[in-house]
Amino acid sequence: MLSLVGLLLPPATATHESTHRYYVYGAITDTAGAPVGGLLVEVEVPGATTYSEQHLWTGVTDTSGRYSILVHLHHLGAGTDDAGLTIHVRVPAVGASATYTATASGVPADQNQGPEVIGWGYTRADFSVTPPPPPPPFDFGAYRDPLLAVGGGVGVLVLLSVVWRRGEGRRQGARVSAQRQSVGELPGVGRATAQKLAAAGYGSIPQLARAEASELVEKLHLSETQAKRLIAKASQFGKRSG
Repeated sequence: MLSLVGLLLPPATATHESTHRYYVYGAITDTAGAPVGGLLVEVEVPGATTYSEQHLWTGVTDTSGRYSILVHLHHLGAGTDDAGLTIHVRVPAVGASATYTATASGVPADQNQGPEVIGWGYTRADFSVTPPPPPPPFDFGAYRDPLLAVGGGVGVLVLLSVVWRRGEGRRQGARVSAQRQSVGELPGVGRATAQKLAAAGYGSIPQLARAEASELVEKLHLSETQAKRLIAKASQFGKRSG
């Protein structure tokens, strides 16, 4: 069934025949004859009978400076014929422009000869121009001072953070060191004496170094000479450790 339908249907045709195609093409060079690529080219045809009411078409030159713009103009006979209309070609970036008349013609030798792409008319528009100047380099100077200010501020914050961390590390180390300085580390102080000192509130060397001899005599039942000797040992040990 499908094959029968296919036989009955007429063959598909292209949406736009050559009578709907007109080409504006050319090359753009600088005053020394070198090609200028990347330039926008505009083609405007006021009064064109396009169904979409489009009157402006654009293209861009390639690296060889060439461009080709397909313009939807009609060449269908009386009432729908754009032959004779004025064609405006512009290169806005360099202020170049030229005016031509849409004219039926054969296919130029340097254009595509394929039947599916040929048009009913061709207009060649070449330009010799002074290329637009390159964009100015990025001005870092305008942003240098704010960036330096921000960078300097960040640098100060980082420095303060490092100093604080180092100081905090020293303080923690000092606290840990003090906690670890048990009276049992003093030369001549055995475990039993250390336990008694800790029970009486003198478990660390700094605590013992700050004690009064009379307190040790009263709490530990030591002689005054023994008490002073213990306090002296703790003071000397603390100085060496610091």
